[in-house]
Amino acid sequence: MVWQDFAPAIYHTPTIEFYATVEAELRDNIRRLRNHPSIVLWCGNNETELIWDLLMKKAFGLEAPPNRALGPLGALFPKGTAAPEVTERVIRSYDTLFYHMIPEAIAAYDYNARDYWPSSPLSAPKEVISLDRPQSGDLHFYIAMLGLPVTDYPKFEARFFSEHGFHGWPGKETVYEFTSPEDRRTDSPVMAAHVREMQGNALLGRYIAMHYREPVDFDAYIYLSQVLQAFTMKLALETHRSRMPYTMGSLYWQLNDVWPGATWASLDYKNRPKALHYTVEKAFRPVILASTQENDSLKVRAVSDLREGFTGRLRIRILDVNGKVVHESGSRVTVAANTSTLAYAASMADLGVPADRTNLVCELVLTRGKKTEATNLHYFVLPRDLALEDPGIQWSLNQAGEAFELTVRSRSLAKDLYFEGKGRFSDAFFDLLPGQTKVIRVESALGLEELRSSLRPYSVWDTYDHGK
Repeated sequence: MVWQDFAPAIYHTPTIEFYATVEAELRDNIRRLRNHPSIVLWCGNNETELIWDLLMKKAFGLEAPPNRALGPLGALFPKGTAAPEVTERVIRSYDTLFYHMIPEAIAAYDYNARDYWPSSPLSAPKEVISLDRPQSGDLHFYIAMLGLPVTDYPKFEARFFSEHGFHGWPGKETVYEFTSPEDRRTDSPVMAAHVREMQGNALLGRYIAMHYREPVDFDAYIYLSQVLQAFTMKLALETHRSRMPYTMGSLYWQLNDVWPGATWASLDYKNRPKALHYTVEKAFRPVILASTQENDSLKVRAVSDLREGFTGRLRIRILDVNGKVVHESGSRVTVAANTSTLAYAASMADLGVPADRTNLVCELVLTRGKKTEATNLHYFVLPRDLALEDPGIQWSLNQAGEAFELTVRSRSLAKDLYFEGKGRFSDAFFDLLPGQTKVIRVESALGLEELRSSLRPYSVWDTYDHGK
């Protein structure tokens, strides 16, 4: 489904001739696109009304909305004094384009077959949304701009998170292509030039320190930036989906890159999937399990986008990092169609969870008959506080028709296991429980031995300085 934008701009000197070109462009492009069934919404512009409301009003000497947290953006536009006729012309041209010309063209050439939204984000037409007014409309949200830990994501609500994300570096293979060995440090000019986040690597470093242990070297830093990005968006997407029907939309920013660098994308400049790409594929599956820890209790919601309900069985299994089972239980669950259902709730005492939970993981599995509908893992502490041990990864690679099969096992919990290698993986980023076997399909132009020699498993355990 496609959200189709028109133009993100404010035009301050429009003429009759300019408006004529706009009319022609609207006519041609709406006619060109209108027969694509994938388009579900026309949108006038991206963030233009938000930027006007928060920043440009100040530059034109108008009163900006009070009590809005702008972060570093506030310094971009000094307060100015524009001539009243200039300010009036800017406001009138914006209103003409996005509240009259575009919707009128949609009515004429798409016959109002799809909804029109003047700007994103908005609470309502000509009403910019705010974090303290999430009751309607759509919201753009970046937790790093607020300086809050990513675990605060569930504190924020909106009807539709139409843009949200967290940045991370691409994989080592891509980073090595635009750096020399002397550039491979977080404070090098080359690395600084390839960060799209305004506060640069310093911000990313602070966020890694909030949630993970200090990376042992540059490669570990690159990898942890991807792990953090995936961790953040997994929490975000599962939270949004679990809040159906209050929240009914979540679009992460962004899919792909136009250059190599630390960005919000899940596919890097070379179209190589980052850890985020594998994570969002799982978070957007038709049926998921989403867990929360509230008031020393565990709650599990079964979220379904299916058009029919079903009855299944939820299995709860708590084990330590070496596979010793602490608790195991199951319950019958009725999952309604197209909704979020509270499937399980229990106190930590009822689960037999000790006060020290640093070496524990909770496995959640939802089945319908012999079919597994959804799985997930719940951790009771932050990743940096997990008492991990050497996972002892064992893997083998075999030919499977025109592709290959990579079979992986671990002796203890492998946290955020990521496979480097010259191929396309059906999954290359996941947690692996002790004794669990995972089979991955790999497509590659290389032969079996060449591909095998390129593969390398990497996990959070490898980012630790084991000499300390």
